[in-house]
Amino acid sequence: SQPKEIQIHQLREQLQLLLLKIISDKKYFKNIAFLGGTALRICHNLQRYSEDLDFSLIENKGYDFLDILHKITKELEHYGLQTDIKYKTGTVDNAYIRFPNILQQAGLTDISSQKLSIKLEIDTNPPQGYSVEKQLINNTFIFPLLVFDLPSLFAGKLHAILYRKFIKGRDRYDLVRYLSNRIIPNFTLLQYSEKQTGITSLTTNTQELKQKILNKLKTTSKKTLLNDVGVFLMHPSERELLSLENIKNLVEKTVSS
Repeated sequence: SQPKEIQIHQLREQLQLLLLKIISDKKYFKNIAFLGGTALRICHNLQRYSEDLDFSLIENKGYDFLDILHKITKELEHYGLQTDIKYKTGTVDNAYIRFPNILQQAGLTDISSQKLSIKLEIDTNPPQGYSVEKQLINNTFIFPLLVFDLPSLFAGKLHAILYRKFIKGRDRYDLVRYLSNRIIPNFTLLQYSEKQTGITSLTTNTQELKQKILNKLKTTSKKTLLNDVGVFLMHPSERELLSLENIKNLVEKTVSS
């Protein structure tokens, strides 16, 4: 059987799918769009597990974060799932949806206090310039959702890579995935994101982007990188793809002028 760590990832993913189905059933995708690493995993089969559910508010009219949380809690009860939720509202509305005894019930822990949690985050003031598309998910459940398109997802990932203090291993893994699929980022969204975070030298073309990525990669230590991504990979051997050399080559080859 698979290691417990992997089984916990798989269980979390089933719960993520259920949460997305509830959000879809309750018609909240008229207000919000799915993005981030979990969107790449669920909508584009990224070969790594992801923890959070990230969304952008795209239509203010009728949006009510507490109503969403209330409906989620109620629906989960119908599935026999108990939760406790901690939430904060602000520019980013976020909630930790915790499933108190699910790990014990699934035989994945002996510690009764160990909870599985999923963070749900909605950016209520997202940068402009994104494009969204409808997708039908057919995985455990069948439901439609609204998700950022791949160029917009890539722009979000690039903003994180270029301007986070540290590049996470999973960011680097996702970068490899985007580059090897030759996805061109949504530069409009990237520039709006840069403006919103006070960046003055905007990334206007692939040449500038290439330089910025290569500069940023120089400052990342391999150790933090592998620690961060190892536990999420479905195929641990893919860690090898994350060598600086490999990514540099990919950037040189695929980010062309």
